[in-house]
Amino acid sequence: MGRPRIYDETLRERLIEEARQMLTVDGYHGVSLRVLTRNVETSTNAVYTLFGSKEALMAEVVIRDLDRLFGDQYDPNPSENSEDDLLKFATFYRKHATADPLAFAGTFEAMEEARRPGSLTDRINPEAKNIAARIHAPLLSLCQRIVDEVPDKEMDAQKMAAGLWALLHGYVSLENAHALPLSEEEVEAAFEQSIHALYICWVTVVPSGDTQELVDEDEQATVN
Repeated sequence: MGRPRIYDETLRERLIEEARQMLTVDGYHGVSLRVLTRNVETSTNAVYTLFGSKEALMAEVVIRDLDRLFGDQYDPNPSENSEDDLLKFATFYRKHATADPLAFAGTFEAMEEARRPGSLTDRINPEAKNIAARIHAPLLSLCQRIVDEVPDKEMDAQKMAAGLWALLHGYVSLENAHALPLSEEEVEAAFEQSIHALYICWVTVVPSGDTQELVDEDEQATVN
């Protein structure tokens, strides 16, 4: 007769759910294994047996959150207006970040942990290395669509997605820290204006393939 399974899938799911609730209240680094396992009425050995480490458990929590966020809650179906869809995604990102600031911050702390020299998190949970990709993929898809719509502009979707993510992350991080020099009534309007300005910059200001011709004409006019 084989040994009975003490640490089963049911316990694994309970640990993930409890860790998720603690993340929301205590933040990534505030999640205590001792408190977590006490709340679930098990031992710390269960975490090491089922996940390999506390960090791998937290990576699983973050991965589940992102898959639920972009798989169930976000509607990726495009409309006829790419600027509207850009604002829709940006607003979705902001609402998620501001509704649960500690969980939002935990996403990036889990990313950092998986990339820390000597960390075993991504070896224990290979999906940990793909946390950033889960957010980057819809950003890149949006930017590639804009590039395709304006073929005469020399735009790079990868660089656009990086800039867009920096804008989103920076804005909501300042908002969550209550560091924006704006009234509560101005915060949302300023956010939307920033997204609109970025879009306008991409489609009207980013140089097109005719830039060199324009430069040559200006130089010729100066000479004459």
